[in-house]
Amino acid sequence: EQRPDQSEVRASLSTLARQGRGLARTGTQRPTRMTAPMLVLSLHACATAPPLLTRRHPGGVLEVRLNRPSKLNALSSEMVDGLREAVVAAREEGASGLLLTASGERAFCAGGDIRQVAAMPPQQRRDFLRREYSLMIELFALRDSMPVVALADGLIFGAGAGLFMAAETRIASAPSSLAMPECALGIVPDVGATDYLRSCVEGGIGQWASLTGGRFSSDAMAAGGLCTHVCGADETERQPGQRSLPSTSDAAEAVQATYSSLVDCSSAAELRDTIDSCGAAATAPMAAATRAAAGGYEAAAASLVFARETLDSASALQRLPARLCDAAEAAEAKGDLGLASWARDTRAALSRASPAALLVALECLQLPLPEEPLARRAAALGAELAANQALGCRDEFAEGVACAVGERKGQPPRWEHASVMEAEGDPAVQRLIDAVRRAPPLDLELESADERRSAAGRSLEC
Repeated sequence: EQRPDQSEVRASLSTLARQGRGLARTGTQRPTRMTAPMLVLSLHACATAPPLLTRRHPGGVLEVRLNRPSKLNALSSEMVDGLREAVVAAREEGASGLLLTASGERAFCAGGDIRQVAAMPPQQRRDFLRREYSLMIELFALRDSMPVVALADGLIFGAGAGLFMAAETRIASAPSSLAMPECALGIVPDVGATDYLRSCVEGGIGQWASLTGGRFSSDAMAAGGLCTHVCGADETERQPGQRSLPSTSDAAEAVQATYSSLVDCSSAAELRDTIDSCGAAATAPMAAATRAAAGGYEAAAASLVFARETLDSASALQRLPARLCDAAEAAEAKGDLGLASWARDTRAALSRASPAALLVALECLQLPLPEEPLARRAAALGAELAANQALGCRDEFAEGVACAVGERKGQPPRWEHASVMEAEGDPAVQRLIDAVRRAPPLDLELESADERRSAAGRSLEC
């Protein structure tokens, strides 16, 4: 018998301990004495739970729940195939809507399972990326057939941000945050990021987030259009520019109330009406008067330094660290310690990123995209696929993963190129940039449920 993963066991122990403390606090029920066999069975059940749960609610809403909380719901190959099957099922079975949720209190989804991907042979790695990106365009296209809602509580990173941004209605709890830290792994921001970070946010903020992995708070997400609702945020108590958030327990209650109102809907029309009418409840959209201020300090600073019209070449990217140093010194001279700290942190984030990945990411962010939303997302995904199928099979990706979550965690990566200008002079990087420029849009292949299961089986055999 396969032994449960130790991190899963630790998470299960923590859950059982919290449950025991909760019973003890209420005093309404005497906690059951758990014997050793009962504990082993409980741990095994938690540790071997399926990573993806689907449920068709009585009213017709199909809920798909990411269920790897001890792994921050990181997307595995199995989960990608399961999500694609769920999209097909929602379309073929006439669901009234699709609801994306996640288990646990820390993350909606912290990205793809990069440990698993890094361990794959190159061809299987490329196949995984194609299936992952296909999931994103299929989910985006489903919005034309029914309401697609994502309810996120916690970290929304990498592939998790791609899932979240593929939904039409994007609800984030007040403590949630969104980031795309791929350049620090030696690849480019993907799963549609080079579209939505351009189209949803203004000025140079999208470039700041793409190149540095900068994190958006829920307020900044709402101000930039990355989420449509903030769940648990009290509009009446927030002042312009105020960044305080409700306590985690309050936010958790708001998330649960929002979830209940969504899954109780009995038709697509009722689900849309519920979304539209819940503005005064837990998922109040941010008032127009607070949108600019709610973007937060980081967004204002990013817009100041990362002006899109100036950051348009390798030489401009090479000069960026010096510009950030100048910004920090000028801010200190004016007594603006917040801006000075932001500039230094941003410079440090740039120094941790792969020069080749930064250069290719900048190219992806500058590619012309169509106006029509589905065609736009497909074009961005096609360019990202061309970039990361190449970058993801280089030694740099393994280096980035090792320093992010592997045996050298916390250490600075040893990149192939010492600077962006050196990367620009590498013929292999130039060939990759040319391939990105020529990349076709990602195809939307609407397969049946049986075809999808057969394709998933073949992908596992690669």
